[in-house]
Amino acid sequence: MTPDLINEGRTSLRILGVEFPSALIGFVRLAFLGLLLALGVSISRHSIGDWWSEADPELSVAIDPTQASARVAISDREMADPSKTTDATVGAREALRNNPLLPDALALLAHASEQQGDIDRAARLMGLSTRVNLRNLRSQLWLLAQDLRGRRVNSALNRIDVLLRGQFPEAIGPVATALMPIVTREPFRIAYVTLLRTNPRWRERWFIDLLQRCDDLSALTYLFAELQADGSGPTEKELQVLLTRLTDAGMLDEAHDIWVRSLPPDRRDEADLLYNEGFRYPLTDLPFDWVIQPVSNAQVRVDTGNGARTITVDFFGGRVNFGHVTHLLNLAPGPYRFQGRERSQDLQNERGLRWRIACVGDDAETLGTTDLLSGDTPWRTFAVDLTVPTGKCSYQRLVLELPARAALETEVVGRVAYADLELQPK
Repeated sequence: MTPDLINEGRTSLRILGVEFPSALIGFVRLAFLGLLLALGVSISRHSIGDWWSEADPELSVAIDPTQASARVAISDREMADPSKTTDATVGAREALRNNPLLPDALALLAHASEQQGDIDRAARLMGLSTRVNLRNLRSQLWLLAQDLRGRRVNSALNRIDVLLRGQFPEAIGPVATALMPIVTREPFRIAYVTLLRTNPRWRERWFIDLLQRCDDLSALTYLFAELQADGSGPTEKELQVLLTRLTDAGMLDEAHDIWVRSLPPDRRDEADLLYNEGFRYPLTDLPFDWVIQPVSNAQVRVDTGNGARTITVDFFGGRVNFGHVTHLLNLAPGPYRFQGRERSQDLQNERGLRWRIACVGDDAETLGTTDLLSGDTPWRTFAVDLTVPTGKCSYQRLVLELPARAALETEVVGRVAYADLELQPK
C-alpha cells in the first residue's frame, strides 16, 4: 500500500492522507477541462484576430476586441474624414489600453492634437512614439518636418541619420528623394557633410543615390567642395559618379576642379598635361585619368614587365566598334607633341588602330591622329604634333580607336600594345 496516494474504489480518493469525495474530483476535472477549453478559445480568437488584422481590421476587432493594431488601422481611415476624428481618437485610446506602448496609436493621437492646434502636445506624443520605437517612420517624419520648419539643423540631421540607418530601402526611398534639395543647400549642407565624414553605414547607398539623381548639379559641386575641404573626402566611387554626370552635362570646369582637389598635392602639377601618362599610378577610371570601358570581343589591360608599363588590347575576333580607352585633357592653347612606342601582333583589320586627340564640344575638331597600326609590327616609336587653338577648345579628349567607316571594317582580331606614352608642349 502506497502511503501518499490510495484509491479506494469509486467512492473517494485519498491524497497525502486527505480523503476527497469522488463528486468533488469530478467537479475539479470538469472545471479543468472548462479552463482548457476557454484558454483554447482565447488563443484561437487571438490568432484569428491577428490573421485578419491587416486584411480586414474590422473583422479582426469583431473576433478579438483586444487587437490594438487593427484598431489603429481603423482609426487611421477615420482620421481622413474630419467628421470622424473623435471616433478615431477613441479607437486609438482603446488600442493603447490593450497595448500601452503602441507607437502608431501614439502617433495617431499626436495627429489629432495637431488638428486641434495643440502642436506642443503633438510633439510630445510623437517624441514618445519614437522613444518606444526609434524606427517608427510616421513619427520620425513628422518630427523631421518640424525640425526643418524651425531650421533646427543639428536635430534635423540627427533625425535624417536615424531614418537612413533604420529603415528598409523600399520605405525610405521616397523620403531620401525628398531630402535631396534640402541637404544640398544651406543651412543644412555643412551639417550633412559633417555627418558624411563620420562614414555612416548608409553613405554607400544613399549618398551615391543622391549623386546619381539630384537635379541640382551646382549644389552638388558646392557639397563636394565642402566634403573635400577636410578629412578623407569623397570615395573613388563617389567621385566617379559626380564627375561623369558633370562631364556629360558639359560642366567640365567644375568637374576638373573637383578632380584636381582629389589628387595628392604632389601629383597636381601633372594634371596640366597627360596625367598618369606612364601608368605609374593605379587606374581610377575617372574622366581626367585613363578610362577603360568594358567591350565585347576584346580585352584591355595594363601590363607590368621589366620595369615598364604597357597598355595591351587583345581582340578575339568579331565586330568591335572600338574606342574604349580614353583620357580627358585640359591643355592650354599652344603646340604639343604626343608620342610613345607601339607594337601589333597579327592584328587583322581592314584599317588598323590609332590614337586621336580632338576638342570636346559641339564641333569636336580633330587636332591630330597617329598613323594606323595593323599586321605584325615590332616595337616602334610614334609621334604626332598638334596645336590647341585659342578660345574654342578648352578641353580635349585622347582616344584609342578603330576608325571604321563601315561595319566590315569593325572585324578585328589580334593584339596591339603601347608604352612610354607622353604629351609635352613643344
